[in-house]
Amino acid sequence: MRRPVTDPARLSYLVDQKLRLTVWCIRCDHRADIAVAPLVDKLGANYPIPHVARHMKCSRCGNREITVNPTWNDEDVPGRPKSMTYPPLRT
Repeated sequence: MRRPVTDPARLSYLVDQKLRLTVWCIRCDHRADIAVAPLVDKLGANYPIPHVARHMKCSRCGNREITVNPTWNDEDVPGRPKSMTYPPLRT
């Protein structure tokens, strides 16, 4: 059975797809790609991806207005396009 569209993807999806998480600061536009395993250890595999932003703080300016996205162009994943970039989703 499919999940309803309103149900956000979970950290387990990133683990299954071997993806990292891209974290953007809304204030200074600082961006970082982070590993998912430490987040799963801390928050659990069923934790919703959009809610991860609540636990983040910009390492450059200290802002807590953060948005997160799966790193779709993760170079560690064979066959994943390396030239595609996606803007951050506002959460």
